Amino acid sequence: MTKDEMLKLCVWKERAGWFGKFVCHSPLFEREVEIHLLVESDHKISDGTVLIVNDFLSLKTDDLAVIKRFLWEGCQECCKNSSYGFEVREGQNETEANHEGFGVFNEEDAYAKSHLMYLQICEEDQELKGNYGLIHFDNEWETHGAVIVMKNGSVVGYGEDGLYVGTYEDKDDTD
Repeated sequence: MTKDEMLKLCVWKERAGWFGKFVCHSPLFEREVEIHLLVESDHKISDGTVLIVNDFLSLKTDDLAVIKRFLWEGCQECCKNSSYGFEVREGQNETEANHEGFGVFNEEDAYAKSHLMYLQICEEDQELKGNYGLIHFDNEWETHGAVIVMKNGSVVGYGEDGLYVGTYEDKDDTD
C-alpha cells in the first residue's frame, strides 16, 4: 500500500496532536482492519508509517502462531493473577476456575475469544531504532486490552494497552 493510497483513505481528527484512521484488508486476518495513526500533523504520513502498515499487511501464518501464543500467555497470566468471581469447585483452584469460566484452555481458544480491534502506529515511536506497530485485541480476561507488539515486521511481544515499545529496543527479534 502506498503513502498516497493511505492518505486518500485516511480520516483526520485533532486530539492532542493529529489522529488519522483508515481501513484496509489484512490477508492474514482475512478481514478489514482499522489502522490508527498518531502523527504530528494532519495529512502527513512518514515513510516509517508506510513501512509499518505494509509489514502488518505482510504478516504470515507463522506470525499468527506467535500472536496466538502471546494471547494465550497473556490469558494464563491474567487467570493466574486475577480474581474474576467465577465459582471455584472442590478440587479446583481459582486459576482453573478462571480458565473454565472464560472457556480458554489453549492458544486456539485464546485467539478465538479475542477480537482484533486495530493496528496502532505512533510516529513518535519512530524516533527509536525499530519500526513499531501495536496490534490491539479485546477479550474478556484482559481488562486493559491485549496488545501484540510488531517490530520491524516481526511479532516480538505483548502487553497491555499503554505499554512502552522502547522496552523492545534491545531485545532480540528472534525470541
